[in-house]
Amino acid sequence: MLKNTQSITEDHSLNNYSINFSGSQKNYCVGVASLVKPSIKMDFISKAKYSQIFLNSVAKILTRFGGVVIKHKEDMILYYFPQSSKTNRKYGFMSCLESCLTLINEKNIISFVSEESGYPPIDFRISVDYGKVAVMQSNFSSNPDLIGPTVNICSKINSLAPINHVVLGSDLYEVVKKFHDYKYKKLGQYSVGLKQSYPVYHLET
Repeated sequence: MLKNTQSITEDHSLNNYSINFSGSQKNYCVGVASLVKPSIKMDFISKAKYSQIFLNSVAKILTRFGGVVIKHKEDMILYYFPQSSKTNRKYGFMSCLESCLTLINEKNIISFVSEESGYPPIDFRISVDYGKVAVMQSNFSSNPDLIGPTVNICSKINSLAPINHVVLGSDLYEVVKKFHDYKYKKLGQYSVGLKQSYPVYHLET
C-alpha cells in the first residue's frame, strides 16, 4: 500500500490542477437561477435530463445577453456579466435585467421542451445583485470563479423570489433604479445578522 501511495504522490500529472486568486477585485452583476423541484418523483436519469434542459436553456439565453456561466449544479446556475464592471456604463446592467426578463418570458417555451421530452414543466427563481467579488482563476478553465459577499447574498435572497420571478438586491437596485424602462417593488428585507437587514426588490414584468 505504501508503494502505491508513493507512486500517486510522485505522479505530478495528478497534482497540476490549481486555483489561484488573480489579485483582482471587481464589481459585477451576479445572478443565480435556481430550479424549483417538481412535485412528482423522478428516477436519477430523468432528474439528470430534466436538469439538463433547465441548465442548457438558461445558459443559452444568458449567452445572448453577454452573461458568463461561472458554475452550475443539478438545480442551480451561477453567472455574471463582465460588462457591468463600471457603474457609468449602462449596457452591462441592462443586459443583466433584460436576460432576467427574457428568462421569465421564455419560461413557457422552456417548459414545452421539457414536457415534449416527457418531463414536468420547468419553474425557477432568479436573483441578481451587484457588488465587489474576488476573482479566482483555474488553470483548467478559461472562465473565472467569483467569491465574496455579493455571491453569497445573491444566493441567499434567491429563495425570496416568487416562482418564475426575479428579485434584486439593494446594491443593484441603487444602480438601476434610474433606468425608467423597468419597474421595481420593494419585496422585503433579508436579515444579514447583527440586527441589520438588506432590502430586496421585485423586478416587475
